Amino acid sequence: MNPQIMIIDDQDFVHNAIKRVNDLSIKADIHSAYTALDGIAKLNELSIDIILMDVHMPGMTGFEATKEIRNNERTKDIPIIFITADEQNNELNQLALEYGGIDFINKSKLGTDLERQLKLYLRFLKRENELLFEMQLALDTKDRFFSILAHDLKSPFSGFLGFLNILKNDLMKMPIEEIIDIVGDIHKSANLLYELLENLLDWSRIKRGTMPFNPVNIKLNTIVIDIFSLAQLNADKKDVKLINNLQNDIYVKADAKMLMTILRNLVMNSIKFVNDGGQVAIGAYDNGKGYINIAVIDNGVGMSKEVQEKIFAVDQNYTSPGTSGEQGTGLGVVLCNELTKRHGGKMTVESEEGKGTKFSFTIPVGKAEE
Repeated sequence: MNPQIMIIDDQDFVHNAIKRVNDLSIKADIHSAYTALDGIAKLNELSIDIILMDVHMPGMTGFEATKEIRNNERTKDIPIIFITADEQNNELNQLALEYGGIDFINKSKLGTDLERQLKLYLRFLKRENELLFEMQLALDTKDRFFSILAHDLKSPFSGFLGFLNILKNDLMKMPIEEIIDIVGDIHKSANLLYELLENLLDWSRIKRGTMPFNPVNIKLNTIVIDIFSLAQLNADKKDVKLINNLQNDIYVKADAKMLMTILRNLVMNSIKFVNDGGQVAIGAYDNGKGYINIAVIDNGVGMSKEVQEKIFAVDQNYTSPGTSGEQGTGLGVVLCNELTKRHGGKMTVESEEGKGTKFSFTIPVGKAEE
């Protein structure tokens, strides 16, 4: 969107001079008013970035108009540059600043001086908007943390407390088989809590810029073998087949811990959403653009288009139970996306309900150690 500039001046030549400067280099959208009252009325309807205000106008002066503008919640922060035909007057300049102006320009200098000032202030405004956006994103991230902590910590702790309460009250009367089942459920809650805390800590380190990043040449197959070894117990519980489709000579340039975190989350997530007897496969290929494309593919329940659109969003808190009622943190995929970006790569998802899901991400090509 172009910058929005409002000219409030009762003389045509001023409007024309400013429009000429704008047409040559500024390329803003110009809005004109020939009286202070008309300008104030238009400001209540438009979203203006900078006001160019004449000091001397019939009916209401520029200073009086500025006072009105500064007393209006909608317009109080719009920068105002005063324009006057008076020669340099320090007293007048001081008065302009006291009324809320940010600068002062003589009508005889509506050429290069005005161009310089407008470019300067528009650049400041652009940076201010970028900082506001970054601040809002940081606030959204903070809200995401609190949302996850409030929502996802509740589930495992509720499990702990519920099962422990049963053991506390009925332990001596319970058959050993029931005790084993309850201890197994407590163990699941502990694993979920550990997974959540581990992901939260990693994500927090990324956002604060404190997570070490040490990319080295890694044989991808060695990482996948380790991940499948970690995931085998979860897979066995649902009779899920883990398939390694990698060629043995694929190398990536990656931080080993981060790559392990990405693959662990994606594989565990796939196992969660695969029905008993399903499968999870990992494949990879060189895309010819300096990156290895790695894919984790399952034949599970899949996800809707709506879920796919928000699964990477930092301000969303989407999670759903797995096919055997497994709980998730809703943070794993978001963390994977952040870690992929840290490598200069990109993560995508393709899915169809009832047919399965494919998560793909790119990592820089590596080379075999000599």
